[in-house]
Amino acid sequence: DDDDDGEVVLEATVAGDHAASLDAGPPEDAVAYVRAMLEANFTDVEAPTKTLVTNWNADPFALGAYSFWPVGARDTDVDDLATPQPPLFFAGEATSVDFQGSLTGALESGLRAAKEVQGFLSAGER
Repeated sequence: DDDDDGEVVLEATVAGDHAASLDAGPPEDAVAYVRAMLEANFTDVEAPTKTLVTNWNADPFALGAYSFWPVGARDTDVDDLATPQPPLFFAGEATSVDFQGSLTGALESGLRAAKEVQGFLSAGER
C-alpha cells in the first residue's frame, strides 16, 4: 500500500552450519547474503534503510537456541508458560502459541505481557 507510512520489517533466520559461517564474519556479510537471496527470487528489491544482525551462538543466555515444541505439546502448555505469576510476567517467543520460535512471537508476547503488567498496576496491586 503506497499510503502506508509504516516501516517494513523483514526477519531472516539462518540455521545450522551456514549460520555458524555467517556468525564468524562481519554483520555486513550476513546482510549481503540475505539481499542476494532476495534478489535471486524477487524483482525490485530495495536496499534496507536499517539492519540488525544478531548472533545467538555468541549470546550466553541463548547459546544458539530458541524454544521447541516436542511431540505431544499442546497450545495449553504454552499458555501455561505465559501465565502471569504477579509480580512476575512472562514474555518471549516461547510464550507465543501462534509465532513460537520467531521475532514476531517475541514482539507479540512482549506486547501481551506489557498489557498484563499495565492491568496489574492499574488494579493497584503491587
